[in-house]
Amino acid sequence: MIKELLASKSTLEYFYILTGIILWFYAYMTLKDEKHEARIGTAIFWFVLGLIFVGGKWLPPVVSGALVVLIALLAGLEKIGKGTYFSTTLEFQQKRREELGNKLLIPIVLISGTAIAFALAKLHPLVGLGVGSVLALIATKFYAPKDSFAHILDSGRETSDRLGWALVLPPYLAALGALFNKAGVGEIVSELVKAIFPVGTPLGAIVAYAFGMAIFTIIMGNAFAAFAVITSGIGVPLLIKAYGVDPAVATALAMTAGYCGTLTTPMAANFNIVPVALLDIKDKYKVIKVQIPMAIVLWVTHIILMYVLLF
Repeated sequence: MIKELLASKSTLEYFYILTGIILWFYAYMTLKDEKHEARIGTAIFWFVLGLIFVGGKWLPPVVSGALVVLIALLAGLEKIGKGTYFSTTLEFQQKRREELGNKLLIPIVLISGTAIAFALAKLHPLVGLGVGSVLALIATKFYAPKDSFAHILDSGRETSDRLGWALVLPPYLAALGALFNKAGVGEIVSELVKAIFPVGTPLGAIVAYAFGMAIFTIIMGNAFAAFAVITSGIGVPLLIKAYGVDPAVATALAMTAGYCGTLTTPMAANFNIVPVALLDIKDKYKVIKVQIPMAIVLWVTHIILMYVLLF
């Protein structure tokens, strides 16, 4: 019974609801925060996002879609921002770091370790991620009993406010990827790339394949989303079948060539936007600007490697 519950995808609904309730708490705390720079907009943002998590299974698709558009508008109009949070002095923080030592890593180990344990036990790993998160929250009461849940959750609100709209970008992109696949956007990109590059030569086919992977990754933010579409549209017919090259080498290098696009796009929020938010860097595209020259060098290196290793 318990094993079936932990292995079932439907169990995730309980963790979605718990996540939504936490987001509603963020909305409540934001409304109480009179010094918040965008109190109303941010509170609405977290409340609506919480509503999607709690009621997503039961809300009509058109309602869920309208709510997604609403929070996108709030982010686009810059109606979400940072507030004031529970804080302590630097001296107190230093003292607590010395007291807790490596115990500070317990939540990380619990969350990731539980998810891995679930996967190894052939249970649902995302359920393991949820169980691990709850265990980590409970564990803090044992090794840090003076910290209240309210303070812990307020720290979560601070981190979530810092990340803002970037926090919801990964699931949005996953949904966008499914939408693009259904709409045939990948095939259109493949046709455009084939029209631009002279794919009748080995070098032209390699450049078209690597360029298609990079440009579609820039659009999607992740090379995994681009791989199936560009490989089936360009890599297989124009390079692997046309010239009989090693498919393992061709596809492996094409995948990493695609990740050169990841270095240059805000759509890869996990890599390029989240660090900027956490480090309070004023220029939100600073990470991308620094990475672009290296991305170009790496992409050209991939072209050379593919040509040398495949022909």
